[in-house]
Amino acid sequence: AMGVVPLLCRPTISNVVVTKTLIDGGAGLNVLFVETFETLQVPYERLMPTRPFLSVTDGSCKIEMRFPVTFGTRKNYRTEFIIFDVAHIGLPYNAILGYPTLSKFMAVTHHAYDLVKIPSCSGTLTVHCDEKDVMHTLEHAYKAASPTYLADEDVLGPAKEAPVKKKPLLSQEQAESKKAFLD
Repeated sequence: AMGVVPLLCRPTISNVVVTKTLIDGGAGLNVLFVETFETLQVPYERLMPTRPFLSVTDGSCKIEMRFPVTFGTRKNYRTEFIIFDVAHIGLPYNAILGYPTLSKFMAVTHHAYDLVKIPSCSGTLTVHCDEKDVMHTLEHAYKAASPTYLADEDVLGPAKEAPVKKKPLLSQEQAESKKAFLD
């Protein structure tokens, strides 16, 4: 929705804290970026082939992997095994957790409060989203989009000057007013 900032959190994926992880309840898959996968130091032999997902990549990456994903602290946590598609995608995130993850964790997102609530053995687990990562990610996205936007403006031609504001003929103080009585 417009005006909603992305929910970015820091889950632990395969014993590594992964920053800039997007929580996207509208995505039908979970994506782990190749750079993040390499950071996890998992052998490529463990990857399994999968079908390509259209509209997201060119279809060249067709690999998936199952990783443990943990939210919380040592006192209150929850871990589930999540299947990720590993792909090259030009987005400013390290991973995307979609609807399959939210349903497996039985998580509820609260965009107004920038948090996710997850039931756990020790009660409700509240995952606060990282505002610093959100601002950095949005800045990166805007900078990446700005050359494209400027190129589109050049095609349209030079920008027109703003119209000059006309001076009022009479100011409010000088204007004569008539008194009219209404029945």
